Amino acid sequence: IVHLHMDELGFISQWRAILAGGLAGVAAALVTYPLEVAETRLIVQNCRQPTYIGVIHTLSKIYRSEGLLSLYRGFSLTFLGAFPFSIGCYAVYMNLDKLWQEPPFRFTPLQNFINGCLAAGVAQTLSYPFETVKRKMQAQSARLPHLGGVDVHFSGMIDCFIQVVRNKGVLSLWNGLTANTIKV
Repeated sequence: IVHLHMDELGFISQWRAILAGGLAGVAAALVTYPLEVAETRLIVQNCRQPTYIGVIHTLSKIYRSEGLLSLYRGFSLTFLGAFPFSIGCYAVYMNLDKLWQEPPFRFTPLQNFINGCLAAGVAQTLSYPFETVKRKMQAQSARLPHLGGVDVHFSGMIDCFIQVVRNKGVLSLWNGLTANTIKV
C-alpha cells in the first residue's frame, strides 16, 4: 500500500506522511481506547465500595451494563484532539531551525531532543482541553453512584465543554497540564 503513494524516487510527500501517520494513530486508538475508559473508571470509583475489580472486570461490566459504545465514550475527542496536537508539533518542529540559526541536518542529538520536547510541549498545550473533556466523558456513567463522581454532569461533548467553562472557567480545561507535560 505504501508503494502506491510514493513518487518515482521512492519518497512520500509530507501531506501523505501526515495522513498516513494520522490514520495509524486512529487505528491504534480504536484498539486501545477501551483500556483508557477502564483506567479512568478504576481511578474515579469509590474506593470504599468499588464497582470494578481490575481491567478485565471493568471492561466486561461496562460492556454488559452500558453497551459497546460506552467503551468508546469520548473517542471523537481523541480524533479531534489529534489535529491541534499534530499541527502544533509540526509547526514548532519545522520552525526550530530559526531558533538554532542553522539547518536541521546540522542539529546535534541534544538539539533534536530539545526540539522534540518543545514541539510536544506546545502540541500538548494546544490539545489538552480535548483530553480534559474526554476524561470527564469516560468517567461519567448513569449506572455509577453520583454519575461516576465527575464534577460536571453533561449530555454530550459540546455540553461538557460548555459546562466545564461555565462552572470552572476556561483555564480549567488545562487542569493537570503541568503533570502531563512533565511526562514529555
